[in-house]
Amino acid sequence: ELSEYAGEIARLEKELEQSQRIITEIETRLSAVTTQISELTTQNIALETRLSDRENELERLRSDYKKLQAELIVIAKTNAKQNK
Repeated sequence: ELSEYAGEIARLEKELEQSQRIITEIETRLSAVTTQISELTTQNIALETRLSDRENELERLRSDYKKLQAELIVIAKTNAKQNK
């Protein structure tokens, strides 16, 4: 009976070692994935900032375009009056 218990203990110890190896491997993968997530989050923030900057620039350019269009209309009307 003692021999059976010793055999069971040996089997459980091997299982424990295997489980510990698996845990170590999973922890290593988790660490790598966590690092990758951190890098991707940083890249995402940078891209969001660039997008926001571009949107602001686009809005400024649209505003400038509208002002120039209004100025051209005024110039065209002034020229039309002068040519009459």
